[in-house]
Amino acid sequence: MQKKLIGLFLLVAVGVCAWSPWISKDSAFRLAENQFNASWNTVIDGCGTSSGDLGPKDFRKIPFGARVSLEYQCGLVMPDEPALRTSVYVSFLGITFGYPKP
Repeated sequence: MQKKLIGLFLLVAVGVCAWSPWISKDSAFRLAENQFNASWNTVIDGCGTSSGDLGPKDFRKIPFGARVSLEYQCGLVMPDEPALRTSVYVSFLGITFGYPKP
């Protein structure tokens, strides 16, 4: 009986983590943008999302997290140069993966 109860608890825990209701659109956008900018913070003339209409754009919920599309620019940018775009995975733990690092 105790093994069945532990198994049921683990199944529920994995289901909740896969659903990850604490990763909302706003929190995924904030986590993706903050972690991206923090990784480039010490690089002179590096990449960032601080100007214009850059930053997180699209949000899609997937098992164990979310997928966010992030627009950014690097270095000295010409006025008519389009923004770069990458797809970032935000895990259910709040850690982002997939953005370009210095």
